[in-house]
Amino acid sequence: MPPVLSRMFRIHPAAARFHRVRWFGLACLVFLTSCTADPAVRAVIEEELAAAFQQVEAVPATGSPADAVPEPVAEAAAAESGHADVQVGFTDDGWPFMGSPDASVVVTEYSDFHCPYCGRHANETLPKMRTELIETGLIQYVVKDLPLESIHPQARLAHRVAWCMGLQHVEAFWWMHEALYSTQSQHARNGDPIPFFEALAAGYNEQPDTDATVDLGAFSSCLLDVTNDVDQRIDESIANALDMGIQGTPTFTIHLRGDPEQYMVLRGAQPYERFADAVFNAEQYIVEGAGADPEEADTPDSLPFWLSAQGLTPLFLWGHVDAEGASTGAWHGLTQAGDFFKGSPLAEVVVFEFSDFQCPYCQGHTATVQEELDAAWVDTGQIMWIYKHFLLDSSQWSGTAAIATMCAGVQGRFWDLHHLLFEDPAAWSHRGVDEALDNFGAILSQTEAADWHLASLPPEVETGHALLDDLAVLPLSSPAAFDEEAYQECRANTGMDLIDMFMAQVQGVVRGTPTFVIWHRDYGLLAQPIVGALPVEQFQSVFEQIFAQLAALEAAG
Repeated sequence: MPPVLSRMFRIHPAAARFHRVRWFGLACLVFLTSCTADPAVRAVIEEELAAAFQQVEAVPATGSPADAVPEPVAEAAAAESGHADVQVGFTDDGWPFMGSPDASVVVTEYSDFHCPYCGRHANETLPKMRTELIETGLIQYVVKDLPLESIHPQARLAHRVAWCMGLQHVEAFWWMHEALYSTQSQHARNGDPIPFFEALAAGYNEQPDTDATVDLGAFSSCLLDVTNDVDQRIDESIANALDMGIQGTPTFTIHLRGDPEQYMVLRGAQPYERFADAVFNAEQYIVEGAGADPEEADTPDSLPFWLSAQGLTPLFLWGHVDAEGASTGAWHGLTQAGDFFKGSPLAEVVVFEFSDFQCPYCQGHTATVQEELDAAWVDTGQIMWIYKHFLLDSSQWSGTAAIATMCAGVQGRFWDLHHLLFEDPAAWSHRGVDEALDNFGAILSQTEAADWHLASLPPEVETGHALLDDLAVLPLSSPAAFDEEAYQECRANTGMDLIDMFMAQVQGVVRGTPTFVIWHRDYGLLAQPIVGALPVEQFQSVFEQIFAQLAALEAAG
């Protein structure tokens, strides 16, 4: 077994006071960052997962698209861009850049115009990088496309907007790059953003110092033509990212001029200081990385997206209220990695439950143990509990049921259907599974809409938590009542390839169900995974020991 399998998931030095973990199966996760390089799997991500989330993600913004266009956007973008101060163009292989093409260090960003982390980087960090690193000739800054259509169905369209501007004038690309990020909240959730984008393009022509305007007719034609070179360039960029094991945004590669095969990686919206350090020490960092045995790499960058900080961040968060309209303290939602969870997303300890809806041991756990664990640990905000599908070969119908839970989940009802399925598996695990799942949809539609609401975090949560800024992007309006027709349409249009993709991501992590992996956001793997439907006392004992030792570590500083 390669050394990385025993090193990647070794416990953090502080957490090592807990246990000496020798679970080599979980270490296979190091290979997951490149599992979607296969074009067939990528197609699944683009088509099937996007279809499952389409009904929620494509909620129109308040007001008409035209009304949503802020009048001063053109002036603001013009004032901030100042692209005459820095060289812009396309690299030899056709990617937009700014900065000196002779700079000794090349920074390449893989980004998504609808990713809030990319927006944070573009609005807060990139301006200083431009002043300190780009305009001074230290780096050439290149951007590539990585629209995460599984969670941002309109993102590809936003990338086409930038390209359709850039094909006319590269200066227009960079102007639109800034304009898209500065207005991200106004088009990312717009059901029909094309009028908004056309208004942005017109704003470019209204700048007082524009040397060359864009042909708005050609821009609109380019935007609507899905057969042109623009989509081929976006697909090429996506494939390039996946081949490198890049799945999240923003991700940055840094290499020395003339040696693109040796590079270092920065993931996430890093502060300016992290980029400056990487650039000024690029030669040392890259040489050290290139000289080390790749199997000895032991870095958080090796984590798969669903275990990363960004992957664990909620895309949606719902709360439950009682008959009097008061919050019950129960929270659940959908992570950016596409997993459904319950409990506070701020909890440091995360439990991943690998389960199968036809597994009798999983049913036993849900029926006899989970309710007590929820009351003691999940609803109290101490544990974020994530459900991950792991289908057994003997389970003929659980894949169909898993798709149904995701289609119910995008409407905030994952855990409702989860409980219905485990309540009586014999009622649906047969050839009449589709009819049975349709009946479950009818049951969910009978729940009053007032019982559920899209929610912010409880007010008693400590202010100043770093994640709170990210949660500000969550929609706060109440959803409509459960849409049974949308649920059925989602089920009909979502194929088993979606489940196969999720299974591929966790191949080698577990061997049976149920299995519970206990993870800490800072320390990593905390304890030997709990395997099987064990008594509640055994879970309680493990959790009590973990939290006692976490408290001791905190007290010790």
